[in-house]
This record gives sequence, C-alpha cells and structure tokens, in this order.
Amino acid sequence: MIISARSFRELLDEVCEERRTAAGRSFSNVALAERTGFTHSYIAALRRGRTKPSYITVIALAEALDVHPRFFVGGPRERVPAASLPRRPFAEKLNVLFALVHPPGRPEMTTDAIVTRVRDRGRELDDPLWTISPSTVVDLRSGKTTNPPMRHVVALAEAFGTEPRYFFDDAFAAELEEQLARHHTLNQLGVNALILRAADQPREIRDDILKALVSALRPSSQVEIAVQAALDQRPSSADHGQDALDECGKASDEDTAEETR
Repeated sequence: MIISARSFRELLDEVCEERRTAAGRSFSNVALAERTGFTHSYIAALRRGRTKPSYITVIALAEALDVHPRFFVGGPRERVPAASLPRRPFAEKLNVLFALVHPPGRPEMTTDAIVTRVRDRGRELDDPLWTISPSTVVDLRSGKTTNPPMRHVVALAEAFGTEPRYFFDDAFAAELEEQLARHHTLNQLGVNALILRAADQPREIRDDILKALVSALRPSSQVEIAVQAALDQRPSSADHGQDALDECGKASDEDTAEETR
C-alpha cells in the first residue's frame, strides 16, 4: 500500500510555502482560511500537527492550493485528469469495497469483521487511535456520516487491502473497481478455484484444461493466438503467476479464521 512517507502537516506546509498569493507572499494561515472557509486557528493547528484533517478538509485544502487531494496520501500532485477529482460520495466507494472484496464463495465481510481488521492493525502499530466503531462504519455506509477523519479513511482503505488514494481519486477508483469486478466474476464462475485446483496437476493436464476452455469459450482470435503462444513457449521455470494465486488463497484462509473468531 502506498501512503506518503511524510506527514500531512509536512505536505501542507510545503505546498503553502510554494504557493503564492496575488501579493507574491506564501500562503498565510489567514489567507488559506479565507479560501477554504475554515478558521485561521484551525489552519494553524493543522500546519503545526496539533490536529488531524477530515476527508472534506483534505479536499477543500487541495482545491485552494491547486493540488490533487490524492497528493496528501501519496498520490501524484497534479489535478489531472479532471475525471480523477473526487466527486463520488464516500459511502458509494465504501460500499463497492464491501461488495467486491471478500473471500471466494463467501458473502461480503460484515461490519464487525472490518472493525476487527482495523483494531488488529491498531494493536500492531501500538496506536490507540487506530480504531473504529461498528456504528461509525454503518453511518459511513449509509451516508449519514460524510466527513470521516483521515485516520478512518486510511484505516478502512488498509482493511480492504487498497490505498487511501482510492477515496480521493475517482479515476484510480474506477480502474481498481473494474479489476475487482472482473476478479469477483471469475470467483463466482469458479474460474479462480479451478486455477488453484489445477495448479498442482502435471503440465500436460494443465495444457488440456486450457485448450478445453479455449474451445468451449471461443475467445477472440487475439486471445487464442496469445494462449497458443504461451503453450508453445512451455517455459521450464515455475509459473510466476502462481505466487499471486497462492497469496489469494492465503488471504481467503486468513479471512475465514478472522471472521470465525
């Protein structure tokens, strides 16, 4: 997971020093407060690290300073493409993660399962603030709460195995959701389970399975050519893609154990 190695305070201070007002001065707390509608004392507390921002605070500050909100969580700085700026509701994105990120053949993770993941991570970090309540998750999913503190945004992203950037970059979110949806469909059809079961079979059996699938599914000619090329190469080394599949299997086992605790 990619999160900026520097703190929010450091990033905010850097951008304020670089950006200039019409008078040519760096952004003061008062000037930034006027642009965002926040109080200058709140801006001062953010820049000194005495308080932490919320989701909407990050978006408002990014707009005022002409940087992308994702910059504050380790993403690119430029506000391009325009479609990447966060317009979708937080609840919508969170509900997509609940719908698509869960072990194969099992229903979506419960609120309690996600809360447990967050709290377990907090214990690993020895951070008492790295926590979240079930009611908070419910309110975020329903849209009752629309402005979570940043620590909740980051904690929820990590609990689902994605980057906090997901909540601040609509283009990144759309790409990730497309990948998750494809993976989810493959799980529903049993394709990923077939891959895991067939992985230990002799190469000739795996070749026959692949040929049978190609024959039955009638893919595009480009895919058929790619499959045949892969069969013709017949590399002697181990299949590197199996490592990722093994990781998926381990993750599913961990989720099963976690949800039954």
